[in-house]
Amino acid sequence: MKASNRSEVSSLLSYKSMNRSDNVSIDSFDTIEELNLENSVFPSRGWPCLIYFASLLFAGFAGHIITFAYMQPDALNNSITKKSVKKIASAQDYAQEQLQNQLQTLSDISEEYHANQNSKQKKIMTSNVSGNETIPPLPPQDGCDATIMIFRHCEAGVAREHCGYMGNLRSDFIATLFGNSTNERWPMPSFIFAMSTGERHKSIVHNWREIETVIPLSKKANVTVDQTYGFPEKEEFTQHLFSLVRSGEMCGKLAVISWKHHDMPHFAHSLGCGPDDGCPMDFGEDEYDAAWQIKYSYHTEKNAPYIVEDTSPKALKKHKKHPWGTAPKWWVYGSVQQEGFDPLAFAKADGSY
Repeated sequence: MKASNRSEVSSLLSYKSMNRSDNVSIDSFDTIEELNLENSVFPSRGWPCLIYFASLLFAGFAGHIITFAYMQPDALNNSITKKSVKKIASAQDYAQEQLQNQLQTLSDISEEYHANQNSKQKKIMTSNVSGNETIPPLPPQDGCDATIMIFRHCEAGVAREHCGYMGNLRSDFIATLFGNSTNERWPMPSFIFAMSTGERHKSIVHNWREIETVIPLSKKANVTVDQTYGFPEKEEFTQHLFSLVRSGEMCGKLAVISWKHHDMPHFAHSLGCGPDDGCPMDFGEDEYDAAWQIKYSYHTEKNAPYIVEDTSPKALKKHKKHPWGTAPKWWVYGSVQQEGFDPLAFAKADGSY
């Protein structure tokens, strides 16, 4: 080894010998580079400390990540729960508002007008801004019940705008559920509605499944399918249905509606039936068997708080509250029923097996 490098090599070797138990001679190395290469195989004392502290940092970081991942679902679930509760409350408020505005308020006006014997007061009640008189229609009779049933269209086939094989079987099966005999499950409908054929994302594509679903029932009931209404006309449609119910025309009758499943919850809420009334917030993407029933009942509530049998002025003054039982009110009840479509059982009953 060159003399000029001997002192530098000596210092490196002396440091190296602190980390090795074997004796190494300076003359074993020809250059500083060879000594550095040999020395790199056995790291100095500083490296274990760095590795140790790096491991601690990594463990701490990993612990925070695991803790966050463990606790985050609860926080996320709580956030989702709060949003769901708020959404349900909003839907219920909307349904109650619809029921109040479209049924109760107008029926109260009719009740008050036709119960009032004072012709002068009647004229005041019916006068509008233009001075013309608008006489409220007669309210329905106490005890009037009406039901609207909404169900999803049939299963699609190869051509998604039409019912497939199973969809046509379901349509035939649905018709067997209605009738006036005791062995038929539901009463024969007096009104049948189906979503308009043009209500899809592409205006050039017409979907016939809603109509095809109720064609067998239409033939059996001898009731024409009304396909006037779609998404753009939904508000007009709800007002039309409310008018049928409010006027008493639907008392003791059933209206059947074949509709698009993703809009069924909002449609039911717009008809005055909220989540608390039995009309859910969602309709399953793969659900075809559910039929939603919305029952309207116009009756005088019995056995309620502050019920007053004596409605004389003296009795009313004593209670100082408008008593229950003096006039009918609208009540709404929703329920979800299963059609019970069993393809094999239906084929057997149909004579195919």
